[in-house]
Amino acid sequence: MKFGTILSVLVVVTFVENVTAGLPLAVVINAGLRLILNNLKKNGNITHDPISITLPESKENIMIGSLILDDFIIYGMGGMNFTTEVKDVAIEDPEFSKVNVSLALTLDKLGLDTGYDVDIGILNELPIYGVGKIKLGISRVRVEMNVMLNLKSDLSKKNISDLNLQIAFHDTPAEITGFWKNSRASQFLTGIINILEKLFCMWFTYEKDCGNCVLAKLIEFGINQYLDPKKVNLVVDCDCLKNNKYNLKNVLENIGNSYVHGGSEAVNKYLASEEVYNILLDLYQNISAIIVNESYRL
Repeated sequence: MKFGTILSVLVVVTFVENVTAGLPLAVVINAGLRLILNNLKKNGNITHDPISITLPESKENIMIGSLILDDFIIYGMGGMNFTTEVKDVAIEDPEFSKVNVSLALTLDKLGLDTGYDVDIGILNELPIYGVGKIKLGISRVRVEMNVMLNLKSDLSKKNISDLNLQIAFHDTPAEITGFWKNSRASQFLTGIINILEKLFCMWFTYEKDCGNCVLAKLIEFGINQYLDPKKVNLVVDCDCLKNNKYNLKNVLENIGNSYVHGGSEAVNKYLASEEVYNILLDLYQNISAIIVNESYRL
C-alpha cells in the first residue's frame, strides 16, 4: 500500500460514503480505519516512491551534498493486531462533525528497508558517501492513540486535534552495506548504529512521557499539514523541553514553521544557520565520546 493514500482513503472516501448512505459518521470512519489496517496487515508492507534530497552550499556548510532513497519499504505490518473504537461527539454547529478515534495496536517488529545513494559532507570534517542498503527496525511495538477528527460537511476543512499517544518498543539489530563503498567500514558503522539505537531505546523507555509528547505534537502537525495545508505554526509545548540544553523546542518549531511559511528551501536555510551548526557540533562531539565509551564496554 502506498503511504500517501492511507489518510486520503480514510478521510475522503469514508466521508463521501457516509453522506450517500446516511450512516453515522463514526460507524463509517471506524469501518474505513479497520479496512486500511486490515489491508496493511494483509499486504505486510508500506512502500514509497524514491526520495531525493539535495543539500546546497551555505555560509556555514553544515551539510552539503545529496541523498537518494529507493526501494523504500516499511515492513512488519503482517504481524499487527489491533482494536479500534470510534465515537461521534455532539456539537451544536450542523456544518461540522467531530469524531473521537481510539486505536491500540501491537507489532512483533516494525522496520525500514531501503536502498541509498549518498554523497554528503558534514561540518567540513566527516564525509558520508556510499551506495547500498539500510535496514533499521524496532521490536515488541505497542501503540495506544486517541485523537479527535474534525470535518466540515463539504470537506473544505478537515484536521485532527488533541492527539494523545503512548508508544513502547525495543531495539532490534540494524545493518548498513556499501558505506564508503567498503565492507569493513559498513560493519563498523553498523556497530555504531546498533549502539545508538540501544541508547535511544533506553532513553525513550525512561523518558516515555517526553518522547510521546514530542511525537504527538509532530505527528498532529504533519497530519494536519497533509489534510489541510495552511499557515498554522507548529507548537511543541512539552514541559520536558523547556530547559533542554539544545533548546529543542525552538529548533523543532523553527523547522516546522520554516516549512509552513517557506517550504523546503526555507527549511534548508534554517538548517544552515549558526544555531543549528553549534548544536550539531556539540552533538557530534558528545555522540563520538559515547560511541568510544560504549565500544570499550563491548
